[in-house]
Amino acid sequence: MAADPKEELSEGLKHCLWFRGPLLMDHLMTLRHEVNQLNAPPRPATNRVDVEDSSNP
Repeated sequence: MAADPKEELSEGLKHCLWFRGPLLMDHLMTLRHEVNQLNAPPRPATNRVDVEDSSNP
């Protein structure tokens, strides 16, 4: 007797994520970092404040 197609799909996805999960997460984190860099407003170098400079009044 064949298993329920939904159950087969669910087991297949679990198997795929178990082995590919870390690779997919690394790829997604890289993509998110790239998108955040693209969406970040450009910061002029003249207005940049370094942490060392701001700690000394």
